[in-house]
Amino acid sequence: MPHATNHKSTTATEKIKCTIARNHLNIKCWSVSFFLFVKGVG
Repeated sequence: MPHATNHKSTTATEKIKCTIARNHLNIKCWSVSFFLFVKGVG
């Protein structure tokens, strides 16, 4: 039983890690897009 619980928590942690990584990438892409947009308008 402890093994199953362990596996479950590990999966959840991996999911959280992936989500955080994805968010960082999105923010990075958004910042670049915004910068280029401002540069183009200005």
